[in-house]
Amino acid sequence: MAGQVSPGIVLRERDLTAQTIVNVQSNTAALVGSFEKGPVGTITNIATEKELFDTFGKPNENNYEDWFTGSSFLAYGGQLQVVRIEDTVLKNAISDAGTSSSDATKLYVVASSSFANNDYVKIANEYFLVTAVTNTVNEKSLTVTRAVLGSSAAASYAAAAVVTKWDLAETTPVSVITEPNATPEISAVETSITVTSVGSFAVGSYAKIKRTPVGGTTSITSELVKIVGVDTDTNVVFVERGALGTTAITFEDDQAGDETGAPTLQLIAMNFAASATTTTLSQAYPVITTTGIQAPLIKSLQNFQANFSSYTWKFGARTAGAWANGYKVAWVSGDTTPYANATVAGTTLKWESIAASPAFSGGSASTDFHFVVIDPSGNIVESFLFVSSLSTAKDEQGASRYYVDVVNSRSQYIYAGFSVVTSTGHLTLSAGVDSWNGSVSNIETAFNLFSDTEEVEVDFILAGGSLTIESDQVTKAQKAIGIATYRKDCLAFVSPHNAFVKLSSSTAQRDDIIGFFDSVGSSNSYTVFDSGYKYVYDRYNDVYRYIPCNGDVAGLCVETSNNLEDWFSPAGTQRGNLKNAVKLAYVPTKTDRDKLYSKRINPITSFAGQGIILFGDKTALATPSAFDRINVRRLFLAIEKRVSRLARNVLFELNDTATRSAFFNAVNSYMAEVQAKRGVTSYLVVCDETNNTPDVIDRNEFVAEVYVQPARSINYITLTFVATRTGVSFAEVVGTV
Repeated sequence: MAGQVSPGIVLRERDLTAQTIVNVQSNTAALVGSFEKGPVGTITNIATEKELFDTFGKPNENNYEDWFTGSSFLAYGGQLQVVRIEDTVLKNAISDAGTSSSDATKLYVVASSSFANNDYVKIANEYFLVTAVTNTVNEKSLTVTRAVLGSSAAASYAAAAVVTKWDLAETTPVSVITEPNATPEISAVETSITVTSVGSFAVGSYAKIKRTPVGGTTSITSELVKIVGVDTDTNVVFVERGALGTTAITFEDDQAGDETGAPTLQLIAMNFAASATTTTLSQAYPVITTTGIQAPLIKSLQNFQANFSSYTWKFGARTAGAWANGYKVAWVSGDTTPYANATVAGTTLKWESIAASPAFSGGSASTDFHFVVIDPSGNIVESFLFVSSLSTAKDEQGASRYYVDVVNSRSQYIYAGFSVVTSTGHLTLSAGVDSWNGSVSNIETAFNLFSDTEEVEVDFILAGGSLTIESDQVTKAQKAIGIATYRKDCLAFVSPHNAFVKLSSSTAQRDDIIGFFDSVGSSNSYTVFDSGYKYVYDRYNDVYRYIPCNGDVAGLCVETSNNLEDWFSPAGTQRGNLKNAVKLAYVPTKTDRDKLYSKRINPITSFAGQGIILFGDKTALATPSAFDRINVRRLFLAIEKRVSRLARNVLFELNDTATRSAFFNAVNSYMAEVQAKRGVTSYLVVCDETNNTPDVIDRNEFVAEVYVQPARSINYITLTFVATRTGVSFAEVVGTV
């Protein structure tokens, strides 16, 4: 060996890091949706369906399309980056040291659709008058006036208390009011009414004073009264006016000044009885409040501290929404006597079965505590033992024992607030409000978290499930597409609106699906449309559901990359079989598929014995181009991502022959590998003095060009079978047909 005179070892170093192209996995999808629980307004990485369930809760009637879109994608080997939508309705369950307000005006109920303004409802022994009804996906409530019909307002009612509707209907007797005095016949304060006959009007019952005008513009008016006395000798009925929440009205001869005759005045008995219409409170009433704040949205510990340090919150749910309603936080102090008999509130357990008295921790009996978190079924799901109410308390290793620090660093369920916990007790989390508000503004805010290509790496944008209103779904699809086209390093996958795939006529399904994507109106190679909704089994709720297939189409791309390479088409019988599909909502015929494909919509269909298959690989690009195919677009995305990684190593290097040669060799080697793996038929890499001229170098620029002839997927096959006469040479007829 040159330079060696006697036996020995020569050490050499060679830096190849600048010439290495790191293989970039194309398997991460972005998903935006409303979920039962989980982080709000931030990106969360999810690798498995179990993680999706554990982090964001199970699917429900409001979110199952989004939930199963993500689950379907994960089934093909992909990973999700999930954002739970944030909006102003969503609230955490909380518990604090505040007191209940006896004049609260809203009943939050499980169902409100069967109630209307001016209904009467009853909880326990108290009557309410309904003055407004809210029945949306975000809120179901009855705005009420309390303690009507002479009832007394109770301090509070627990969640799940029964709310019964009471019907008030006209019945008999009906008597004409015949006041002998001059107008007005009945004043707004008069409490004795003369009628033609008192009949069977009963003390304690309810009646209606009804005025029917003659001519003019005044309409029929009425007032509800409570009968407090009856004089059968004089036919006088004594009433309590406005007793049912109505306003006492003056019944004049001519209210509008244009009536043509004297009005008819009647006293009509009213039947007041419970109906079959009931619901239950979805949360305790009245809602516990502190300085007017109801269960604010707590997105993070920092958010909790920044917004609520001035209030007396003891605990807030770590998960926003009603999911945590009913959870309890119980605690016991070291000076509880006798500790051996102390029971954990909400359970049948004794504190001593959990741990020895917290006073044994070496601190003060009055400041040392055990805490437990109890689910609505009475199970202890977390415990924090031998903690302290003193912010300066430390354990033997010097770590904080302050319960706020311990809970906020370790709990999966709650935040600890800043009000000092004393003695022994428990609090129940309540006032959490779910929201399934997929409003356009909320969706746009969530999708915008994926717009930064340097901060967030993503390969697919999933449009997810359908919104209720078609125009909103169009906007949602356009936003997902907008993120992909802005980034230019990923693909957006969009399914049609769910209303179109459930129509009875396949022709109507096809035409409406085409109409939907025409409304979306996108023409670019960074988007993929599909035609399908598949039928799946929801094992979490034991039902079957139709869900969109955009998660599957993106998943097929992941599976193709894992098994082969990015540049192979994900469609067809070899690679296009959808997983976990019972059937399709819409199975396009050959004629349907032709029309869909001409509109850049990839048909999802089924063939006997071959399953449910993605049967197209077009992008949404409307003009003829190599980029109107999924495999070509993904080929270029793969090349661009990998070569751009290499280009980062060139930054701040010298633009000379050595740098250009090293870059050329690395890219050329990679492209040769792509060609060997059938990604391109031919390529050319140019990175020399021809495109790095002195002017380019003086501008501190570096130029490399990669010319590619992409491999094309087969979309159309022609098979010709020719019959020939016996004895004819095949060589003679080949080329003549």
